[in-house]
Amino acid sequence: MTELPVNLPKLPKSVGGVTLPDFSNARIIERHIKLPFSTVPERYDFSIKKSDCFGAERGAAFDEGATWYPLKIVHFTSTSKGISSYRGHYVKGATRIYGRAGDVDDLTLLLEKDEYITGFSGTFTEVITSLRIQTTKKQHSIGEKSGTPFKFTVPQDHHVVGFYGRADERSLYALGVSYNRRLESLTTGGQPRADPPPDLKPIYSSLYLNSSTRQQWASNDMSAINSQRLQAQKDLQPVYDNIKKNGTGAWVLAEFDGKEYYVSSSNTAAVWAYVRDEPATTRADELKKSIVSIGSYSVNSQMVGISGYIWDNLPIQIAASVVALAFVAFMKPLISEGVSWGISYAASRLAQAAGDASLEALAALIPSSVAGAGGLIIGGVIGIALFFAVIWLSDIIFRQYFLTVNVFNFDSSSIWKNVTWYADNAEISNDEWKDVQIAKYVPAGGQLYPPGFSPPTALESVVTYFCIAFNNVSTFLEGLGIGMVVGRDDNAQGLALKYILHRFGDNEIGLQGIPGNPNSFDLPNYYNSGSWVQANSTETTVGSLQVTGYTPYLSGAPDQAYEFNVNVGLPPPLF
Repeated sequence: MTELPVNLPKLPKSVGGVTLPDFSNARIIERHIKLPFSTVPERYDFSIKKSDCFGAERGAAFDEGATWYPLKIVHFTSTSKGISSYRGHYVKGATRIYGRAGDVDDLTLLLEKDEYITGFSGTFTEVITSLRIQTTKKQHSIGEKSGTPFKFTVPQDHHVVGFYGRADERSLYALGVSYNRRLESLTTGGQPRADPPPDLKPIYSSLYLNSSTRQQWASNDMSAINSQRLQAQKDLQPVYDNIKKNGTGAWVLAEFDGKEYYVSSSNTAAVWAYVRDEPATTRADELKKSIVSIGSYSVNSQMVGISGYIWDNLPIQIAASVVALAFVAFMKPLISEGVSWGISYAASRLAQAAGDASLEALAALIPSSVAGAGGLIIGGVIGIALFFAVIWLSDIIFRQYFLTVNVFNFDSSSIWKNVTWYADNAEISNDEWKDVQIAKYVPAGGQLYPPGFSPPTALESVVTYFCIAFNNVSTFLEGLGIGMVVGRDDNAQGLALKYILHRFGDNEIGLQGIPGNPNSFDLPNYYNSGSWVQANSTETTVGSLQVTGYTPYLSGAPDQAYEFNVNVGLPPPLF
């Protein structure tokens, strides 16, 4: 084993009370990590595949929504000429209407929770003339048989996750299906159920502020903070690009003081992944809790962010390094595509990463690990990259508009939480709306014990934030708007915020303090009132707390990606 290269960025010894791995003094165990399999074993291949596209070579191609699954509603209509329109509805939203709504027949297939599509058949001439859709429970038909027949059935343990094809403003001309392996197939074969079941939950993202950054935040100098973030983007982008291109080959496995870490770095930035184990809450002699830490560090901006997961009730035989390797393998597709994933697809890709790394025992636990949440919660890990402005929409422009809302809790006295949200042609794209607690602000010198760590003091200030991303549902000459309520955990005070992203003209923002219980606040009325501000920043108060909101762009943002940063309180100045 040899020493790590001298150009590895020098990380602080402790950030926010978290003792970071001493990468610069670690020894390399393995460079350019290689997974055991050159191709993914079939049992762990959850990639999206496609049937043939049956029909005529007419109209414009469409292919939308396959990674958002599970499908909830499939809607077809017909005219006297044949099938005229298709639309798919998912948990996170709906595709556009392809074709034109017909006036002869209507097929609305509502899939039950345990029901999925296994195949389809039909006929076509110059248009699709008839369809029959087969699910695990029944058949559904629309149209009149005429022309060339076609049929497709998915392989065993697979399911249809979307439809694609060709259409114009009048008709459907061709149709095929997208499909992949069902995550639940990993638990078939008579394997015993774990008791208690494993549970995978996110550690929401935290930023660690050195003295100068804290001073900028205390002065509400959001322009300077945004400049730091752009510098962090410049530092981190080559590391993320390397991971996107080379996957696990972009990482090295290093060891220091008996602990193993995975690191991917340049001479100005580093990303790391490592796992620390603790005894499980129950049956500690057989089970354990793994704390997965994923961090990013930019040398020139001096910004550090940490997020990750707590994976409870794992068998004690699964080593921490095994769990870390699964997430290292998971990072390439997450960075390349994750902003457009539904959480069920994200869970299947984590299982594929574990299987690709020959970690079958871990992969088999993923279905039950994510069952309670309905899928893998990716908001935390993606949130770090979004806040650092490493937005990879240059090659995946997700629909037309993209809005990220970050709510930072600088209140050192109270935990805050999300309460509710309001959608105006908006849907959540990087997570699902669920209860999140935003931890108290920890000033420098305060005690801070993140999960799995117990250092003596916090050397930098620590602010925890809630990050959630939205995109517009309809993309035809429409932007998007959202309203949101957050509140103190004692329900004594709250805050309403809103953002409208106009298709034409400058965007508008709004903030309003809520002096009472935020659960009773009329958010739709607030959103639809005239209390909007057309400016990059605005502020209000909640009790004794100053609240500020900042958006870098009112129009013309790169890749149509906008953000709204809201600070609940401000840190005290250092002097």
